[in-house]
Amino acid sequence: MISTIPKRSAPTRLRVLLLNTPGSRECHPVCRIWESQRHTIETHTLDVLISGIDAIQTGDQNSTSSQVASQLSFDRIEHGGAVWNSSMHTGAEPATNAGRVFCQPNGRLMYCGVMGALLELESDDVNEEFFDRGWTDGLPVVPPTPERLAAMLAAANVDDPEMLIGFLAVRDRGVNLEQAAVNAVMAGCRPESFPIVVAALEAMFDPAFNLNTVLTSTGGAALSLVVSGPLAAEVGMNGRHNCLGHGNRANLTIGRALRLVATNALGSVPGVSDASSFGHPGKISQCFAEDPPPAPWEPLSVRLGYSADDTVVTVVAAEAPHQLAQQLTGDPEEILRSFAHSVRHPTWFSTGKGGHGVLILGPEHTSFCVAAGMSQEDVREHIFEAARIDAAELNAAGVGLEVDSQHDMTPAADGKIDTLASPDSVLLVTAGGEGAGWSAWIPGWAPERHSHRASRRVRPTGEALPDCGPDGCIVPWMQS
Repeated sequence: MISTIPKRSAPTRLRVLLLNTPGSRECHPVCRIWESQRHTIETHTLDVLISGIDAIQTGDQNSTSSQVASQLSFDRIEHGGAVWNSSMHTGAEPATNAGRVFCQPNGRLMYCGVMGALLELESDDVNEEFFDRGWTDGLPVVPPTPERLAAMLAAANVDDPEMLIGFLAVRDRGVNLEQAAVNAVMAGCRPESFPIVVAALEAMFDPAFNLNTVLTSTGGAALSLVVSGPLAAEVGMNGRHNCLGHGNRANLTIGRALRLVATNALGSVPGVSDASSFGHPGKISQCFAEDPPPAPWEPLSVRLGYSADDTVVTVVAAEAPHQLAQQLTGDPEEILRSFAHSVRHPTWFSTGKGGHGVLILGPEHTSFCVAAGMSQEDVREHIFEAARIDAAELNAAGVGLEVDSQHDMTPAADGKIDTLASPDSVLLVTAGGEGAGWSAWIPGWAPERHSHRASRRVRPTGEALPDCGPDGCIVPWMQS
């Protein structure tokens, strides 16, 4: 018997992300890029850090580093205590596709953009290589080839892949559209889902969401995402049976893309900058669509102030979902009172500290509330009041009251403490499939003062970004 060696597949060209150069700064996502005369970097002047790859000398013969050197252009770069500027170079013309330039808010030169490089790998070796370099969430990824990347960017009508979505000053890192697209490809997203990913990332960078703390905390928060509006159905998202489980590509891959971005672009690595004591499966992906509620209730997008034609994403730093069973009564007040007992469980971190969360009402429980004439505001108010907890109940459960801390646990005149910050802290969503009578509660990872949910409208293809004028947009962290 003659054994044969399996034929190796052809190399697959992969786009690999550049991390932010240490000591650099990024521009705001809607900052107008100020372009001055640019000069290419001479091949011996700068070390470039590629995500997961050791420092590569741009003067090496390695093809990747020469590609990096040929595509970068700049006016001033600070790196490792040294400074390079255009006066150090003589007459070199910028590369054709050079786009790494500087903006000048308040007269400050700032490095804008993180570029990609090409890494040649055998297609059979892609996932092992990515696992070894720490570029995955522990699961196989889709190889981010230039063709797949181009399709992803085209789906959102991206004409400037270097445009930043957001920036974390404390990490000195930002996320641009190209990085988002690469990670969306790796997550398995279809291109038509990419606009939702972009909107979700925009929401994550809302200062009220407090992204850096969410990513570093020992509490292990999921980047939980709720999508409300017509685009959810168009891309095939699930808001019905098993909406929080397996089996739906759009739900799982959109949510997964957020975590991959956090890992690969923002450096959120378990045991390094992600201090989660346990974490939970929702940290890989926790994303679902709203099932539009029956009239006269309104969809979440409308209640958040958007049009019924808009698709709106809301991101919540959250614990894992908890199913709520109430199958023995059709009385909405009894149903909601039982749910409030779960919301105020003594061992949840936010109990008695002004927390928040997502209450997902299943079809049966929704219908009971609507039939009784309850509005969505009535439901939220009922949950808020019923979730208030007696100090004695906390003490009886072995939970003491914090004293002289950032959480005010002073009981009110009736001896109770607010578990939720306000009725608005209950993000009420209708979803799930018919059954014996199930709903779900997704607790916020921490009290609302530490992280507030954030929402963004999915920008339709072709809609222009805000025009900040020729001098750029000045955001708080850029103020002199």
